[in-house]
Amino acid sequence: MDTSVVIVGGGPVGLMTACELGLVGVRVTVLERAERRPEHSRAWGLHPRTVETLDRRGLLDGILHERAAWPKLPLAGLWPLLDLQAMDTDHPYLVNVPQARVEEMLEERARALGVTVLRGHEVRELEQDDDGATVTASGPSGDVRLRAAYAVGCDGGRSTVRRLAGIDFPGTPASVASLLCDCTMVDMGAERRGMTRTERGTVNINLRPNGTARIVTTEFDTAHEDRDAPVGIDEFRAAVRRVLGRDVAMAEPTWTARFGDATRQADRYRAGRVLLAGDAAHIHFPYGGLGLNLGLQDAVNLG
Repeated sequence: MDTSVVIVGGGPVGLMTACELGLVGVRVTVLERAERRPEHSRAWGLHPRTVETLDRRGLLDGILHERAAWPKLPLAGLWPLLDLQAMDTDHPYLVNVPQARVEEMLEERARALGVTVLRGHEVRELEQDDDGATVTASGPSGDVRLRAAYAVGCDGGRSTVRRLAGIDFPGTPASVASLLCDCTMVDMGAERRGMTRTERGTVNINLRPNGTARIVTTEFDTAHEDRDAPVGIDEFRAAVRRVLGRDVAMAEPTWTARFGDATRQADRYRAGRVLLAGDAAHIHFPYGGLGLNLGLQDAVNLG
């Protein structure tokens, strides 16, 4: 064996799984396709159950501060927001922290625990037998072939590991179209913060601790034709206009993305020596950081 466990995917789910295994001295290698951590964050916010879990692992330092705690939670784009103060927990709040910061923290912890993290490595082949799994990845210096007791797919909704393991991913296609834009508001005081709902959809405006705003639109009864197409600022402004019937003054967009509410679940989470966690095992409407939080809890349970 070259390592005990190969984890494919160096996002929050893969890194959290690696941390759990590293705590008890398991030899772990993480293979991540991207050469560096993402600059922008798809998810933003840790739910109380996730905060409890991170607290038990001593991982809250550096992300929990006086401006980070928020007593309500936007669940799946629904309104009104969930009031977290009613929960019986030491952490009855959402921690307002970007996914990129969570990944940074988890990678630092994983490396400190002796986990090997190989970036710029894309998995191409997966073989397994009764005693283990062999993963082959293309890296900056050529192919890397690792033999391990187990392979774990934490590589997202389009998981290569799931496909190579022959695990089906049945479900339903998207029925709404959402767009996201991180930007600067020209006049924040002129706009209502939080969610506004109309017959056409919703627009959610949230001010971040760094002074920028995240605006998310959701249009009902439609879906994106091309889930991977880039989002231009004109397309985003048009979506806002269709939902609200007017424009919202915004400037300096730094990041845009599109998503929907496709729902799929792997027909099994384990195939021999191969296991799945996070979006590789299940996808759903991610509004409110549900994928990030469920994935982190997956990782702890699996680890």
